Amino acid sequence: MKKILLTAIFMLGISAAKAQTTDTTKTKEPVFTSVEQVPVFPGGLRKLAMFIDENFKYPKGETIEGRVYVLFVVEKDGSLSDIKIAKSLSEATDAEALRLIKMSSPWKPGTRGGQPVRVQYVLPINFKHSH
Repeated sequence: MKKILLTAIFMLGISAAKAQTTDTTKTKEPVFTSVEQVPVFPGGLRKLAMFIDENFKYPKGETIEGRVYVLFVVEKDGSLSDIKIAKSLSEATDAEALRLIKMSSPWKPGTRGGQPVRVQYVLPINFKHSH
């Protein structure tokens, strides 16, 4: 049994209720925060939780517990860009959360009007020692 209990929560995937856009440095195309179809990890939320659980390494010497929020853009081709920490826990936990997301396979992109669009996504990752 693993020493770490890790849970990914996906309800905050899209951070706003109405259509908003934000420009990023990768391209001049808008980034949406509200879409008809949200981006999805290959295989869905259960597979994403399994991916994180299988690849997660609790930082050595770290005792803090809590949640790190990772903010990124799911591009039209499913690749991830602009990956950064939206809410920090510690340097070590932030680094582990970033490492996990950067390892991710391309996602199924979000759509708007039936077309793939760039979508901002926030993924909370829990850091908790199991007892």
